[in-house]
Amino acid sequence: MSQELIFTSLPNQRVSLEGKEYLQLSVFCSIRLKSSKNTTLQSFPDILSWPEIVATADYKFKFGSTVLDAQLLTDSIDPELYGNLFYNAIRVKSYEQESLIDKNIHSVPIVHIRDFVLNNYQKFAIDSPTKLITADKFIDTQHFGTINRVKLNEQEINKINSDAAPKTVKLKTLAVQDLNKDKQVKSELQKSRFIKFSAKMNPETDFAQLRQFHRIDQQMKPLKPIQIKKPEFEFHDILSITANYPQIARRLGFVLDFLVPFDSSIPVANVVTLVTSDLNFTNADTVISAPPTAYQLTSKGFYMADKPESVFKQGFVRINTPQFTVLQMDADGAAIKTQQITENKTKEVADFYKVRSEVKMKNRNTRTVERAKFQVKDVKSVEPPAEEGLPAMRSAGIAIIKNGMAEHVFKKFELAKSLEPKLLNLSLATPVQPAINKEVSTQKLQLAKTVSPLRANNIKLANVAAIKMIYPTDTLYSDDLVQGYRMDIAYEENPEK
Repeated sequence: MSQELIFTSLPNQRVSLEGKEYLQLSVFCSIRLKSSKNTTLQSFPDILSWPEIVATADYKFKFGSTVLDAQLLTDSIDPELYGNLFYNAIRVKSYEQESLIDKNIHSVPIVHIRDFVLNNYQKFAIDSPTKLITADKFIDTQHFGTINRVKLNEQEINKINSDAAPKTVKLKTLAVQDLNKDKQVKSELQKSRFIKFSAKMNPETDFAQLRQFHRIDQQMKPLKPIQIKKPEFEFHDILSITANYPQIARRLGFVLDFLVPFDSSIPVANVVTLVTSDLNFTNADTVISAPPTAYQLTSKGFYMADKPESVFKQGFVRINTPQFTVLQMDADGAAIKTQQITENKTKEVADFYKVRSEVKMKNRNTRTVERAKFQVKDVKSVEPPAEEGLPAMRSAGIAIIKNGMAEHVFKKFELAKSLEPKLLNLSLATPVQPAINKEVSTQKLQLAKTVSPLRANNIKLANVAAIKMIYPTDTLYSDDLVQGYRMDIAYEENPEK
C-alpha cells in the first residue's frame, strides 16, 4: 500500500489584515492511493485522518531562497463532513493516470463557419433584397456551392437539354454525393488526433469538420435498454468530483488556504514551493511531491506567473486577441440548416432534369397521333425547383470562442502526460523523519481535538513513519494550473462594480 501526494502551491492574492500585509496562497492536494489489489479506505488510516493530519502540521513557503512561516486557515476545514464522505468501507482501486493523448478531439472552426454564412447572407441581401433565391444560387460555387456535397452531372444534363432526347436518366446518375472531403478530415483526425486551426477560411474543410462534429448523416445504432445500477463510488472518483467544487474541496481539506506575513526580502518574481516536514503519516510508503510554481508579486497583487505568449495576464484571460472570437448568433444551427437546404435544392434540380428526360422519352415513344398532343412545350412546362428563402438566424446569447481549441486541449493532454513522471521522480526523493517530541505531540493532539474532537484518537503520533519528499525541478505556470474561467461583467460607467 502506497500513498502519493502532490501539493501544488497556488498564489492567490495580497491582503491587508489589521494593518498588516500578508500573501495568501492556496495549496491543492492531490491524493493517489496504490495497492496490488482492490481494497477499501480502511487500508489507508492516514487518509481517514486526513483533516487532523493536515490541520496539525507546520508549514513554510520558500520564495526563491527566502523561507517564511505560514499560517493554515483551519476554519474552513470540516472533519465531520469529511468523516461522512470518507469512511472505512469506501472502495479503493489502485490509481492509474489516464492518458488522453490517444483520444480524437472533434472541433469546429466556428469563426470561419460564421463568416461564410454571414458573407453569403449579405451577398443575397444586396443582390436580391425583395425576391426569393433561385435554385442555381445554391449550386453556384460563388455562393453556397463550395459546401455542397451533392454534385450535378453536367454532361448528362447537357444531353437532356439538347434536341436529341436521351433515354430516361436515373436520379443517382444526375446527382452524386461527393464524400472525399469528409473522408480526408476523418483520416487527418485519426492521424493527428485533432485538426489544426487555420487562420484562412476553407469552406469545404470547415463544413466537413462541422458534419463530423455533429455526426450529420451518421446512423445511430439502436441502444439496448440500460439497467440502472446503484453507483458505488470509488475513492479517486469522489476526489475527481470534489475537485470541480473548490468550496467543498476546502471543507474536506483538499484545498488548504494559508497566510504568509509579507516580508520585503521576498523576490518580486521567482518560484514558490510548500515546505513541510511535519505531516504525521503512519504509512512508510508515503511520497510527497511539492512542485515549484512561478509567481509574480506587484504592489497590488500576487499572481501565478504566465508563460510567454500566454492567453493569461495576471489572473485575467486576454480575450482581446486574435486567439478569441465573440459570437452572438447560433452559428452551428444556421450552418447546418444552410448545408441541408443547399443539398436539398441540388437534389431538386437533379429531380427536375430527371422528369424532363422522362417527358422527352415519353414524347419519343408515343405514336404520331398521340405525339401531337405531347409537344416540346410539355417538356418546358416541367416545374423547376421553387425559389427559396434562407434559414432564419437565431441568437444564442454571447459566446466567447477560443480559436484552435482542439490543439490547445491536445497540448494540455501532452503536458499532463509529460508532467506525471517528473512530479513523482523518485530519483529526487529524500527521506524525511518528522522530529517529534512530547511537548510538540501534546500541542498537536490538543489542536486535533479542537479541529475534530470525535476523531482525534485516529492520530497515533508514536507511530509516525519516515516519508519521502520530492521537490521537482520543473516549474509550473498559470497555463499549467488553471482549470477554468469565471466571467466578471462590470458596468461600463463603473468598472469596479
